[in-house]
Amino acid sequence: MADSIVIETEGSNHYLAFQSDRPVSISGYNVQLNFSSDTEIQALEPLEPYMGAVNIQNQKGYAKIVGFTAETTTPKRLATLSYSGAGAFEILVIDLCDSDLKPVAVTNPQIDLPAPPAATPTVPPYQPAPGYVSPGVLGVDPGQRSVPGASAVAQVTPGVTATITSTTATLQETPSSVEEPVETVHASAPIVSTTPAEGGTDAGAQKTPISTPAILGGLTISLILWGSGRKSF
Repeated sequence: MADSIVIETEGSNHYLAFQSDRPVSISGYNVQLNFSSDTEIQALEPLEPYMGAVNIQNQKGYAKIVGFTAETTTPKRLATLSYSGAGAFEILVIDLCDSDLKPVAVTNPQIDLPAPPAATPTVPPYQPAPGYVSPGVLGVDPGQRSVPGASAVAQVTPGVTATITSTTATLQETPSSVEEPVETVHASAPIVSTTPAEGGTDAGAQKTPISTPAILGGLTISLILWGSGRKSF
């Protein structure tokens, strides 16, 4: 006798049963019953020790039943069935396993359930909170820039390891308050001072040269005064 799922009738009762000539205990099953429009299923329930769920769709012409148990020794009858009408059923086996959770092959038509699609998690793009500063650039303001001329200050104490503290001067630039640098030029002329040295002539003293016109002018004035003085006598 080939292993199969059949509908057994005993008096007015109908059962969904596993038929086999081997001592196989069924621990779980998933079976679908297809039927024509002249048949209506009134009840379909798992038998003890099975527990499960049932979905009856008379208008669509099918019913599904799922049962499972932890018992290692189970009866051949899996569920009770109550129906009216012609009772022409097609039994489709979706899943059937023994007490070792191994598949049991049967002669009924098999239905392979489609594999569930692999869930691909969608990672949203990272949006940092306002004001968040990445640890990689902690303490650095994009609106600041280094000013040339800042240098490291080293503090050295005898007998103590030198500690170097680096200070970076920054200039905060604001588009509305940027001022152009103003350059102030101070012009100075060299001043020559001639001060006669006391007690003699200093070799390093600076002398102002006397021009020739000034000498001639002085001689001319002296001659005129001398000539005028002679006429008065």
